[in-house]
Amino acid sequence: MALFSGVHYVLSSSIQAEWRRGLSGLLDLHGATSTPPHTHLIALAGSHTQSEHQGSLHVVSGMWVQRSVVLGKRQLRGVPGYANALVLGVGFQMLLVFGYAKLNPFVIHTYLGLCLRSALSLAYLTTVLALTSPLMKHGVVPAQEQQKLSILLALKRRIAALEEENADLRVRGLPGKKCESDVYYGRPIRRLVCLTECVEDLAAEFDRRIGLGATNESDADTMDSNDPDENRRYRSFKKLMIWCPSARKLLRSSAEHEVLAFAYSKLNESSDGARGDDSAGLKCAVADWLMEGTPAPNPAIHKRDKSGRGFYHNVTGRLMANLYLQSVRASIRDYHPDFRITAWSWPSFLYKDGCYDPQNPTKDLFKGELLVKAFKRVFTSPSSTDEEQPVDSVARSAPRRNSGERRTRRDVSTLLNMRSIQPRAIAYVSVQLRFALSSSGSWRIIDDEFNNQEFYDNIVDYLELPPTPEAAKEVDDLLLWWNQGVFGRKYVSDYRPQQANQMSVAMTLAKRRRL
Repeated sequence: MALFSGVHYVLSSSIQAEWRRGLSGLLDLHGATSTPPHTHLIALAGSHTQSEHQGSLHVVSGMWVQRSVVLGKRQLRGVPGYANALVLGVGFQMLLVFGYAKLNPFVIHTYLGLCLRSALSLAYLTTVLALTSPLMKHGVVPAQEQQKLSILLALKRRIAALEEENADLRVRGLPGKKCESDVYYGRPIRRLVCLTECVEDLAAEFDRRIGLGATNESDADTMDSNDPDENRRYRSFKKLMIWCPSARKLLRSSAEHEVLAFAYSKLNESSDGARGDDSAGLKCAVADWLMEGTPAPNPAIHKRDKSGRGFYHNVTGRLMANLYLQSVRASIRDYHPDFRITAWSWPSFLYKDGCYDPQNPTKDLFKGELLVKAFKRVFTSPSSTDEEQPVDSVARSAPRRNSGERRTRRDVSTLLNMRSIQPRAIAYVSVQLRFALSSSGSWRIIDDEFNNQEFYDNIVDYLELPPTPEAAKEVDDLLLWWNQGVFGRKYVSDYRPQQANQMSVAMTLAKRRRL
């Protein structure tokens, strides 16, 4: 616990500006806050006004703050301990001297030396008390002690900064010398691994399976749980090991708990930052794409203000639901139970031309034009969204680069080493596009009755867990369509490798072996 945890302080106007800055820095560094309601008044004792000193405030001095920091323990308020001892010493000596005179006056004549020593001690202690009382009263620290305190406090701040820097360097050093910042700092996690889970939760699911008897990842793969959420979390852990190499090396290292906790926080922070960047980019891009339609939407869709989107606008409303008729528009807006829009209904923007066929609900599913544009906007480049033909048409129509021209900027898919369309990337972009079309001003998992996490899980399960060979063939053809439309011939050997054992060379060699 921080030294000044729970302290809500206010600094008296009687303290000099430079001294106020120093005290404020010390208090904030050790867990205090200046936000109300205030609990402590830092003042030069006796100099605060009545308006500053309310009955509920504890009045302390700046010396109380410094002594607490140096000693590493919050000190008692009021007169310091050595001042109490000084007062008690003076009182004892006074009782002793007056006791000689009142109880047995003859002692003064018999033990004159003892009486003189008691009187001198009383005079000395009284003088010391008189000299130090103003210092304690006003919270003033002698110059020499003040210098020592300043040095100690500066060293403490430097040590804290070095410890944080050291932890950062230790984590950075784990993956190796060569490390892409995008890959290490977790930017692939939301795009290719999971939508909302934290890295530590994914690692905990793997640790749980190890605790149940699995000796390695292969054993853990076979340990299905009765809880579908645990199985889904473990599949996300497997994706984390693929798409975040630094996380894989980190989890397999012997790093201390503090280092792992620091690394997890950085990964989570960066992954959420990437999701926020994509949301901000699509919010403006979607407005531009829709306003380019013929006829243009009326009223106009603003790039920055989303309050008029969602079911408050006919264009965005039709894209967000697979059944959006003028006759039920008011019912949808009023949350009528017969017209609820939830994650269990595919939005029309997932379908080609927005056409949903109740008799054949998988027809042209995940082939929506706006969905493909959003995918290119996130993973390839904003300029690629203007291409009506697959990317390989650029190689035929665009001017060739000469030997002196090189690309100096890589897109997201290249930075992530994504050479084929991933089902979770489609699910991620679908959630982002739905959020861009909605009237929600800020990201949240549950938007009214629509659960973005369920929407994401439904898409991932559809693409990754086909129940039959026929369904698997449909998904395979769909991903081929996506790869041709996004990457073209660029990574064809990755997303559709040849079956070398069925080619003519392999067949010829096999025939020669049989001879």
